[in-house]
Amino acid sequence: MRLIGVRRLTMDYDGNLRLYSLDEATGLGSITWLAMAEQCRIHGLCGRNGICTYKPQPTCACPPYYEASDPKDWTKGCIPKSKTTCDPLKIRFIELPQTDYGYDINYTLQTTFEACRNRCLDDCTCQGFMYRIHGDGGCYFKSALFNGYTSTSFPGSMYIKVAIDVALNHTGSQNTGLRELELRCPTGAAAVTEGLGVYGERKSTTPVVLVFECNWLQEISKKSLERGLLVLFIRGLSDGRVVEVKRLHDVRQGEQEFWPEVSTIGMIYHKNLVRMWGFCAKGSHKLLFCEYLENGSLDKHLFLEGTTLDWNQRLEIALGIAKGPAYLHHECLEWVLHCDVKPENILLDAGFEPKITDFGLAKLLQRRGEARNNKSISYFRGVRGAKGYMGPETTLNLPITTKADVYSYGVVLLEMVRGR
Repeated sequence: MRLIGVRRLTMDYDGNLRLYSLDEATGLGSITWLAMAEQCRIHGLCGRNGICTYKPQPTCACPPYYEASDPKDWTKGCIPKSKTTCDPLKIRFIELPQTDYGYDINYTLQTTFEACRNRCLDDCTCQGFMYRIHGDGGCYFKSALFNGYTSTSFPGSMYIKVAIDVALNHTGSQNTGLRELELRCPTGAAAVTEGLGVYGERKSTTPVVLVFECNWLQEISKKSLERGLLVLFIRGLSDGRVVEVKRLHDVRQGEQEFWPEVSTIGMIYHKNLVRMWGFCAKGSHKLLFCEYLENGSLDKHLFLEGTTLDWNQRLEIALGIAKGPAYLHHECLEWVLHCDVKPENILLDAGFEPKITDFGLAKLLQRRGEARNNKSISYFRGVRGAKGYMGPETTLNLPITTKADVYSYGVVLLEMVRGR
């Protein structure tokens, strides 16, 4: 039996489970799957009492009136500056907006905030409670403060117990102890040496995507070129790379939802997909820094006069295009539907190798599944694409699966054959 490649499933130092794959033909390795795309969701990442958020890298912080147990090792968590008593008269609650912890003791629906607070106050084992505002309200009591996570998507707040005396002594001078975590994933050669164990010595790692300063916003607004939902322009980086910068419009996520999603897109690597090298976000301005390809988009070579592709080139381009969605659908870190496969989103490099761009921007989702005829089907609803390339299910508001991209690819294939 011919050995196609080598893979290794590893529980890494940050607690995340990753699958590393080695391409024997090229000698390059890459991360082809990981259990937790959002690092803040990893159990115990910030230790007991710690809170994880994105600023933009995964960052650990201590809640008010707590301090880091070991600033060099956040897995040891945070400790209170004063022991919490069981005397209700010596306790006050501190609100942590849009924050939640794990370890629910129980869950009570249809209760008032005051009733939820008083029940936790009278229970010595209750470390705090999360009150979720939805309809009649939801009350979650916490036996321990593990896996703290702040997100603008939470419709409620966390309330933790602190001693009244320490709260009064630190009023107005509270330091949350915010510190950026060095959470990095192995890439390139480091992925081979670390993940597959080719060498025993641990190599240094590099970030998956870079975070750029948004100091080009004025220049962007002056030199922008409209193309659909994106504004495009070309810029050179300090290391000599030429990038295509895209300004996103109508991005509904807050920054804390934007960071993990765009980081996941940046970890996607395939020779027929355009690389995203970095991003920046500042208020409503969100920019992506992507790989620039010399020969532009496929539509220019199909539809403009004076540009021709021979049949061998068309065949190779068609095969390359098919490999991109196949990777997104079946081998990617996260299940990604493109939902806008069209010649304008297929770019060509100097050797006319096709690379698909704008994947993941329409919708980047975890799988939703249901069983039909003993088969598991993944789908989502509510996407938009280019007229003429969308499958019939999109206009009929039916569940959208990977077949939508296959349909769009078929339309592109017909245009490549007919030239119109």
